[in-house]
Amino acid sequence: MKKSLGPAPLIYPLPVLVIGTYNVDMEPDVMTAVSGGIVSSTSATITVSIRKVTLTYENIMRNKEFTVNIPSED
Repeated sequence: MKKSLGPAPLIYPLPVLVIGTYNVDMEPDVMTAVSGGIVSSTSATITVSIRKVTLTYENIMRNKEFTVNIPSED
């Protein structure tokens, strides 16, 4: 049975998030993350947990930007 939760600051069910960055040579890099969620609905802020030892973390710290995508179930 499908039930509407109405408007709410939720990512449900917890999807896989695809985080996109660029390395020093401007080549795209993507990683999947399952530990993320919404922090604030008033300013559309999300959180993603990324370990410091990853290339993605290094790219984000250097470039100060990244993308977050939620792929479809298909």
